[in-house]
This record gives sequence, C-alpha cells and structure tokens, in this order.
Amino acid sequence: MMLLRIFNRVCRREFSSVWKSVSQHASQRLDIAGIYPPIATPFTQKGNVDYQSLDKNLQKYGSMPFRGLVVQGSNGEYPYLTAEERVDVVRRVREALPSSKLVMAGSGCESTIATIHMTERMASAGADCVLIVTPCFYLGRMNSSALINHYTQYKRHLSTTSNSQTPNSTMAKTKELSKDTRNKIVDLHQAGKTESAIGKQLGVKKSTVGAIIRKWKTFKTTDNLPRSGAPRKISPRGVKMITRTQRFIASCVWELHGVPVHVLPPEVWVADSSPIPIVLYSVPANTFLDLPVDAVVQLSQHPNIVGIKDSGGDITRISLIVYKTRSQDFQVLAGSAGFLMAAYSVGAVGGVCALANVLGQQVCELAQLCTSGQWDRARDLQYRLIEPNTAVTRKFGIPALKQAMDWFGYQGGVCRSPLQPLAKVELENLRADFSLNGWL
Repeated sequence: MMLLRIFNRVCRREFSSVWKSVSQHASQRLDIAGIYPPIATPFTQKGNVDYQSLDKNLQKYGSMPFRGLVVQGSNGEYPYLTAEERVDVVRRVREALPSSKLVMAGSGCESTIATIHMTERMASAGADCVLIVTPCFYLGRMNSSALINHYTQYKRHLSTTSNSQTPNSTMAKTKELSKDTRNKIVDLHQAGKTESAIGKQLGVKKSTVGAIIRKWKTFKTTDNLPRSGAPRKISPRGVKMITRTQRFIASCVWELHGVPVHVLPPEVWVADSSPIPIVLYSVPANTFLDLPVDAVVQLSQHPNIVGIKDSGGDITRISLIVYKTRSQDFQVLAGSAGFLMAAYSVGAVGGVCALANVLGQQVCELAQLCTSGQWDRARDLQYRLIEPNTAVTRKFGIPALKQAMDWFGYQGGVCRSPLQPLAKVELENLRADFSLNGWL
C-alpha cells in the first residue's frame, strides 16, 4: 500500500511538472540576452583560490551594465579547479552579485553523469543557468547522436534511503513563508539587493530566498511552490516501476506538444528535469569540436535548453543556427568580442566576451550600438577591440587576460600551474595591442 501511495503521488507530480514545463516552452524561457564577462579565477602565490581578490572584482563588475557573469568558463581555468572549488566559486559569486544579474555557471564535464551531478551542485550554489561545454576527450566518437544524447540525458535520482530528500526539498521550504514575505523577497530582489542581504533583512535563510527568486524568474509567481514529500524507503522494484512511469508520462506530454519522442533516450530522463536552464557551449579552439548545426537545431526544441554560446567565430555558421532555430525561443551568444558586431548583425542577442573582464564598459557600449542600429559607430568601436581581444584569447590566452586585468585596476594575478606567466617579449606585444588602439 505504501508503494502504491508513493507511485500515485509521483505520477501526479511528474505529470504536472512535465506538462507545466513543456506548455510554458515559448513564454517562460529564461532570457539570456546581453553581455557576460567569463570571469577569471584569482589565485594566491601559493596557488589557492584568492576569494578576497575575487570579491574586489565582483564589486566592480556588479556596477557595470552586464546581463550577468559566466563563472567557471574557460577563462575561469575550470579544468584546473577541484569540483569543490568550482562550486565554492559559484556560491561566492552568487552571494556577492546583485540578484538582478544572472550567474551562468560552467558545469560541463567529460562524462554525462558527472555533468548531471555538477549541474545539480551549481544549481544548489545559486546559479541561474548552466553553460555546458561539449565533451571532447573521445573526439572521434563525438558525433551528433552522442552529443544530443549527452545534452538531453538526465536520470531522476529517487531516494532509496530513509534519510534522503528529493531534489525539491529546498523549494518546499518556501511553503512555510507567508505570501507577503514571498512578495517582499521579490520586491527586494527587483530593487537590486543580494540574496544574503534579503535574507538578513527578513530573517529568512539565503537558500530559501534563492529558491523563491528562481521560482519567480521561471513562473513569474511565488505561489504554489512544489512540495518535496516525506522521505520514504523504496525498493529497487518500486524505483524501476516509478522510473518507467515517469518516462511514459513524459513521452505522452511531449507527443501532445508535437515534439518527437526520439529525443528522449530510452533509459534516461530528459534535460527537462535539470534544476536550471542549459546553455550549450561550442568552443572548437579548446575542444577541436564544433557542436554540429543539426544537433543544435534538434536540441533547441528542448524547453530547458535556452541557447548557445558559439566561440568558433564562423559567422556563416552562427547565421545558419539563428535561421534554423528561428521558430524556437532559442538565443545565440557570440563567444568573443572580436566578432560581436558581426554576430549581432545576423541575429545573435549578446556575447560572452573575455575582453569584457578588462574593457567591460566598451564591450557593453558596442552591444548597445548594435541593438540601437548605430552601425557606423559600432564598426569604429569594433575595429579598436579586435587586436586587444585577439591578444587575450587566441594569441596569449589567460595569462594575458590576467595581466591586462592588473593593468586596468582589476585583480588578475597568477595562473594555476601548468599555465605560466608571459615572457618579456609577449608582455611587450600585449601592451602594444592595447596601446596602439588607444586603451593604454
């Protein structure tokens, strides 16, 4: 009898959850348009994460007209951080940044299961969405089918012990608050206060404040937040029975909305169950792999995959992605300031630009000129950003970015080994790229 009660509860909850998420595909997707600096991770001379320097950078970034920050992207040296460090940096950024700005956290790992776990942890740390890079170690086998499966694969982790909690337990705590308190939280969030500040003012846990804000961002309401239910012991047979029912319900709902069921891998749950929206990340300079256009088009149909950061610089490809996903509420971000104007001209809605760590106001100005149709002025500014951008990306990389940050009053500092500082001649060339364009 207990198994049947749990089974019925899960059926009702899953049908409601899947129906709501898919039904609101067009109107409730997260808007990611705007400029994001992929922030650097400062380190001490001993190689530890320098949180004091990070806080100083965040104070400056918080006052700029960025849509948000990308945390633990390629420029954050994420491959050199431990899993705990990656999550801690995201948590620190979310606490320090005004809640009106998005935190897009890099959660990509080589395996699908590791990516799922990291995505869940980033969501718990306060990320608004995740940036998931293409896996590339087994490059020869990363075809469209493998990549589509990677990005849509999500298996529901059901409790098998009496002490565990379901993924919505944080959300459920918001039920304990009055409607007036929830609305006050949203009002303070819109006024630009951080989650920590809101929590202290109202005497509410920061995690609860974050849960209410994320629910409001997604559904524009603070009402009817989901219940987690009491933890239960479920037998392996019961888990299998419930999982099969979840897949069946999901396939029925997707079929009703005209979405092909073949995007649902046979043994997994879909990305719809990911705690927060997903942004695809194609960066062939690092992975030697372009996420194929046909895969992007298919993935764009998923309601929880909201866009792509394309760092390849191929404007023809970016144009084709914009064109082929035009019927979806799917947004394209340029992955570099070097081709930002060109990307805007073919329909991109923003950019994740390493140069914005140094020339943030100027990159935002370029975006504003493009969106307002002032193409002549935009072209003149774009010309002056190309060489500095190339210097801190393809030419000299992260050591150059951190050095330029030091020059412009930010906390860049050292890189984590095995990355090495610039040689003297490289340093001179870097300074010339900025000076000759009027920035130093």
